[in-house]
Amino acid sequence: MQRGYQELFIDVGHGIHIAVRDYPSNGRPLVLLHGAGLNLALWDAVADVLAHRYHVVALDFLGHGASSVPEGFTVEADLAALERVIAELGLFRPAVIGHSYGGMLAVRYAVDHLECPIVINIDGHGDGRAEHYAGKTPEEVGRFWTQQYEALLAYLDGEDSGSHELRETHLARMGAYAEAHGVAPETISALAKRSIQRDRRGGWNRRPGADLSVDMYRQLSRLDMFGLYLKVRCPVVLVLALKPPLIPEPDADFIRAHRAGIDKAFTEMAATMPNLRLLRTDARHLMPMERPHELCQLIVDCYP
Repeated sequence: MQRGYQELFIDVGHGIHIAVRDYPSNGRPLVLLHGAGLNLALWDAVADVLAHRYHVVALDFLGHGASSVPEGFTVEADLAALERVIAELGLFRPAVIGHSYGGMLAVRYAVDHLECPIVINIDGHGDGRAEHYAGKTPEEVGRFWTQQYEALLAYLDGEDSGSHELRETHLARMGAYAEAHGVAPETISALAKRSIQRDRRGGWNRRPGADLSVDMYRQLSRLDMFGLYLKVRCPVVLVLALKPPLIPEPDADFIRAHRAGIDKAFTEMAATMPNLRLLRTDARHLMPMERPHELCQLIVDCYP
C-alpha cells in the first residue's frame, strides 16, 4: 500500500526555499539525499517502502527539482540547507542516506554531527584519487576525466529555458540517461518531469541548469571522500556498485578500475576503523531506481 506524504517548502533564509517530501510517521527519522543533477523523485519507490518503518524525509537540493536556484553551488550551502530542514521538521538524530553526491554530502554532514546514528553512502565517490584507479596511471586518469568533462559540456549544450520543445528534448535526454545506466525509461519518468520546472511566464526551465551543473562538477571533482571518512565517528556504510553504466569501452573499463581501487582502499581503511563498513552489489550506479527493494532491505539490515 502506498504511503501518503506532504509536499513542503522550507525557508532556509534570504528568500531561498527547499522543496521537501515528508512521509509522517512515528518511526525513527531517516533523510534521503539524491545525487547531482537528479531530484527527490529518485527515491519514490524506496521511500514508499521505508515509510512503513521510518519517518522518511526526502528533499531537492538547491537548484534541483522544485527548490530555489542559488547564485552558485557550494557544498556548504547544501549542508546548511540540510541542517535547516532537519531543524525545521524537528527530526531528532536522523539517519542520513544519500546516493552519489547525496552520499558524499551525508558523510560530510556526519563529520559535523556526532549525534548522527548512521550514514549510508550509496556509490558516492566523486572522481577520487588517481591511485584509486587500479592499473591506470595518473596521466590516463587525467585524460579520462578531461574527456568526461567535455562530454558533460556537450550534454548540457543549449538553452536552460524555453518552450514545450525544450521540455520534450530534455525528457528524451533523461530517458537516454536512464537507459545508459541500466534503468527502464518509464522508471525515471517522475524524476525527469520534476527536473524541468514551469516558470511564471509559462515557459520551462531545466533543473539544474548548465552553469550550476558545471560548477558542481568542478567542486565535487576535488572533494576527497577518503579524507572525510577519517573524520567521521558514527557508523558509515559505503555501498559500492560494481557494474559500470551501459557505456562503450574504454570508458566502462575506467569505471571498473575505479570501483576496484575504491574497494581495496576502503577495505584497508576499514581494517583500522571499526565504524566503516563496505557492502558490494552487482547493481549499477542508479541503484535506488534499478533495485529499490534490494536497497530497502539493505537499509533495514544496516539500521534495523
